[in-house]
Amino acid sequence: MILFIFAIALFFRAAFFWDYKNTAAFPLMPYSDSDFYYQRANEIAAGDIFNSKAFMRWPVYAYLLAFLFKLSATNIAFVYWLQFLLGVCSCLLLYFVARILFNQSVGFIAALFYAWYGLFVFYEGLLLYVTVSLFLNLLFFLMLLRLKDKLNNRNLFGMGVFLGICAITQGNILFLGAPGIVWVLWQAGLKFRKLISYFLCFILGLGLILGALLLRSYIVEKDLVLFTGNTGVNFYIGNNPQAGSVLTWPKELSGTSEGMLKDARVIAKISTGRELKSSEVSRFWMNKAADFIKKSPGDYLKLLSKKVTALFGPQEWVYEPEYYPVFAKVRIFKIMFLDLTFILPLAFLGMALNLRNFKKTALLYLAVITLSAGIILFFVQAKFRVMLAPFFMLFAASAAYSLWDLIKRRKAAQFMSLLLILLLFFTLSKRQGMNLAAAKQEQGNMAEFRYHFSKAIGYEQGLDYKSALDELILAERIRPDNHNIIFSFGSIYYYLNRLNEAEAKFKQAISVSPFFTDAYYNLGFLYNQMQRYEEAIAVLKKAVFLEPDDIAARFELAKAYKAKGMFQESRSEFEFILKKTKNQPANQAAVKKELLDLDR
Repeated sequence: MILFIFAIALFFRAAFFWDYKNTAAFPLMPYSDSDFYYQRANEIAAGDIFNSKAFMRWPVYAYLLAFLFKLSATNIAFVYWLQFLLGVCSCLLLYFVARILFNQSVGFIAALFYAWYGLFVFYEGLLLYVTVSLFLNLLFFLMLLRLKDKLNNRNLFGMGVFLGICAITQGNILFLGAPGIVWVLWQAGLKFRKLISYFLCFILGLGLILGALLLRSYIVEKDLVLFTGNTGVNFYIGNNPQAGSVLTWPKELSGTSEGMLKDARVIAKISTGRELKSSEVSRFWMNKAADFIKKSPGDYLKLLSKKVTALFGPQEWVYEPEYYPVFAKVRIFKIMFLDLTFILPLAFLGMALNLRNFKKTALLYLAVITLSAGIILFFVQAKFRVMLAPFFMLFAASAAYSLWDLIKRRKAAQFMSLLLILLLFFTLSKRQGMNLAAAKQEQGNMAEFRYHFSKAIGYEQGLDYKSALDELILAERIRPDNHNIIFSFGSIYYYLNRLNEAEAKFKQAISVSPFFTDAYYNLGFLYNQMQRYEEAIAVLKKAVFLEPDDIAARFELAKAYKAKGMFQESRSEFEFILKKTKNQPANQAAVKKELLDLDR
């Protein structure tokens, strides 16, 4: 049975990869989340192990990816195959979990659901933390189920350490971890002192990992950042007047992850009138979300209800730019589950049936409740909800087994009763999906927009400016007022020597997004090229004000000062750059050359 599960899961992944390697998404797309982890892993592999800023994404995956790049000479296909194998292992973990909670047959059905679920395979083919996190979360849950028979201080400490590792791979598991440990200890019927002793050992192990993360952030940035520095802005994205049932980008923030983080930092700085540490930026956005909740409790409750509807609806909300080409070109997806339309009604039936066996399955209910709460607190999207999907599959598999068991035992009346309940759940689930039709259209538009934008950046990097413009035009039809698209038009026009059009686009991008640092820099760079130095100084000073550590903007500003005969100001900027680029020989050489010219 285990060999069959392994074989079928591997077959689906091999069939996926056969088509995937011929899509526009392979090996990765520019400006995607995968691209961020690719860049960061290469930096780590090259020696930048600690970085000088707080983590802005989940850190474990970047370091694991760096290790795999060192091992394989940056072979992305090798990484994908390891992730496919890890996905197969997750299938087997789900089988073992189900065998403990139910029986071997339920385990087999649950593992088949996992193997057959296209979205798991899709994420295994991206450079994202999702696959590693799914494996670690399932392993933690399996250890939690077995913990009751192995209660001692060492094992509780080990569980804390392991939960900490899971949490810095993707933090949602924390919502389950501590309550799960409390439940296991409570059910063990321990004396109060022993219970407290075990729980403190668990907290000590967890604190060791999270404390190391805090210490690292203090060392590199003199700031205490638990997990990542983007927690506050993510909370705001899911809890603001513009927020919807699923991920909806606020107008003031860029639609790309990197742009969002930069915008969030600049807006927080302008609003407070001072430079902010990463934790302060996060707190600024957290407070903005809290203000919305306090001032509009009715609207917030409506928002929560919409999130619950989206979370427990059949649709998967995929926003990765790779979604658009992959789901259109991968043939095996035509026979795979691509959403929860079939699984979710079975899961609801399983939840109802297993109430009679609550004591044994309590941890499974706890997993669904706590992980759901962790998602609803922020926003619903596929790469968050897939962490919940295996637990739905366990309930669904138990319901499917119950139906089959009634057929075998020829319990026609009971079977028909459960079938009617299942049809009711199916109807309710479909109705939820219909109620979210507008959100589904928006999700499709966003995925398509990100795809065309990423393709445009790729063509631009490959110097194919005509194709880049074609992709930008397609993206512009979906988001005509998006400042990233307007800015990219300006960049392409510059490369095509259409300088007046480039200038107009950079100005338009600034008018749409007044805190858009890159637009100020590009406009200043353009003015320097056109020898319009006074205008260059004006816009480059704004770029530096918004982003003081922007070395490129300071370099162009120094050159503009120099051209205008403002040698002291120019020298000051060049010397600042020298201090900031101590470990960057190329930048140091360029700046020293400029300083030598000033001395003549």
